[in-house]
Amino acid sequence: MAGPSVEFTEEGRVKLAKFLGFGHWVCILPSFICLILALVVQVTIEDKIAFIENYNGAVLPGLLVFTGLFGLIAHILSGKAFYTNRLLDEREKWTPFLIPAISVTAIIFLFEFISGIMCFVHISDLEESFNDGIRKAMAAYKNDATAKEQVDVLQMAYSCCGSRSYRDWFSTSWIHPDYMNAKKRGTTSDDVPFSCCSTSVLRPCIHYDVHENARHYKYDYRTGTTLNSLGCTDRLMAFFEGSVLTTAGAIVLSLSFIQVGYAFWG
Repeated sequence: MAGPSVEFTEEGRVKLAKFLGFGHWVCILPSFICLILALVVQVTIEDKIAFIENYNGAVLPGLLVFTGLFGLIAHILSGKAFYTNRLLDEREKWTPFLIPAISVTAIIFLFEFISGIMCFVHISDLEESFNDGIRKAMAAYKNDATAKEQVDVLQMAYSCCGSRSYRDWFSTSWIHPDYMNAKKRGTTSDDVPFSCCSTSVLRPCIHYDVHENARHYKYDYRTGTTLNSLGCTDRLMAFFEGSVLTTAGAIVLSLSFIQVGYAFWG
């Protein structure tokens, strides 16, 4: 049984063609936004690539770039097809392209939806990669001057210590044997690098024998230390999750649903 048909006057056809044509051209903007978000994600990830382990930082930006370029080209051509359809003498030529244009719009929505979801999925992947990468850099701290500098700069810049907490350093041999007390060689200790020191504590920093209360005057680590309490993985994820990936995901998903809403309303 056939559904009800909708009859348009010529004036109505012209108005609809203009509306859909301009609508597709307006949707070029979300495609540009996808490209910008791809650049932002790529740059921010590359900035901390030294602390990322077993993570392909090109997947998410690549998906956003593909979605943005595909949407850009598709909306330009679809807008042309719909807008030109307003002309009676061109309508027969361009009408066969209208159904493909609608199909392409649905595909664009699908890719934008997937890209938005992927932004949220990559949060947990990136967190695990940061944890592994920071621990690897900590293990190289005593022998690699570059790794040492990177870890120290990270801990001071983000006011963090270790991967999850300052206690991570207790199980890490981070002092080169040449600079270690002979009694401590081959053992772990409750010492941490100076870059773990908190700048918000008035007391001079205690970063050696952190859990040895008797070694320090008026000090009890159980009530508070002079070290940064949060781990660097948590600090980095607070930025990447809150300011980068969640924001990017929310923007892309919003754009996809706005375009679908426009398509149904149109």
